[in-house]
Amino acid sequence: MKEMILHNWQAKLVCLILATALWYLIRQNEGPTAGRFDRPAMPPAEKKQEPAPISHEPKPTKIIRN
Repeated sequence: MKEMILHNWQAKLVCLILATALWYLIRQNEGPTAGRFDRPAMPPAEKKQEPAPISHEPKPTKIIRN
């Protein structure tokens, strides 16, 4: 186990430093993110009013008598 860890230790150390630096840079440039429960709730869906059906029948007219 010790041999596996110490084999190429310089390369492993450089990789660890680069990975930590990359993580740190990304973390600094990343804005605050909304967590799973931090998101605002969706407003309830509005009911859409359906248009009145088009009728081809003539409209009744009012007869005015004097």
